[in-house]
Amino acid sequence: MATPSIDGQQERVVVELGTPIAEADAAAVASTMQAVVAIVAEAQKQLKSNDALLLKARPFSENSFEIPFELILVGTALAFDNHPLIDEVLQILQDYISIRKLLRGKPLPSPSANGSVVVQGNITVKDSVVNILLNSQVNTIMNKAAADLEADTTINGLKVLRGKQRDPIANIEREELAYFRYDPHSLALDGPQRERPQRTTVIIHTPVLEGRAKWKLILDGHTISADIQDYGFMERVRAGNEVFAAGDRLDVDLVIHEDYTESLATYQPKKYSVMRVYDHFKRPTEESPKLFVEESPEIGPKRLT
Repeated sequence: MATPSIDGQQERVVVELGTPIAEADAAAVASTMQAVVAIVAEAQKQLKSNDALLLKARPFSENSFEIPFELILVGTALAFDNHPLIDEVLQILQDYISIRKLLRGKPLPSPSANGSVVVQGNITVKDSVVNILLNSQVNTIMNKAAADLEADTTINGLKVLRGKQRDPIANIEREELAYFRYDPHSLALDGPQRERPQRTTVIIHTPVLEGRAKWKLILDGHTISADIQDYGFMERVRAGNEVFAAGDRLDVDLVIHEDYTESLATYQPKKYSVMRVYDHFKRPTEESPKLFVEESPEIGPKRLT
């Protein structure tokens, strides 16, 4: 364990991976450390303090999958006893994790009339925490940490502990790791326009094998036009490695771009983008070939025989 520095205030912080065995996936350990570093660094930026914290890694304990850190206050702050910077940074870390858990992967709500963001009806989110929740770099690193932790099936969650007394700052259960997976659109504040991501299955109506024209797809019984942003998939299409027939299905990440319509008091879809294609399923063989689809706005697509 690190001993207190004579020229600085410091606090030990431990991230405890909940695993019953004395080993864990190295990627899970490494990306979890990166996530803590990213949040602490961004928290300091949000506080706009002239003082600074050093974040140092401490030696691992034998037979432990605790990730030990030392937060060390440096600079002019040393002239003050009990300087608040460490407390403020750790509070932001705690609030970030808490709000991500409360959101359950859903977007932040729109700001209220006074500009504040409130979740679950009565919890006001500090501006510094909102800014970190919307920080793509932090969220990308958190996404990797969550994915790597989920991939190690022996890890049942993690805890962030503070000080020699090991006071808990945050706790993430295994089933809550999914709330920390990051889609670049999922945490954006709602406003006049919003982007609503979803993983779904679409039916191919009309593929576009060359150029940048939009594909016609069938989503929930309605024909839509969508641009394909998965360039790897499009390269396979252009190379002839993907062959399509009407009725084939794609497993995709789809983003629905919506505008708010005041007269209807709701959001209306304006544009569709396929961000990633996971899989291509051929039309079931028991179906007879039906190559043309007629659209009917009232009842959805109807096949012509």
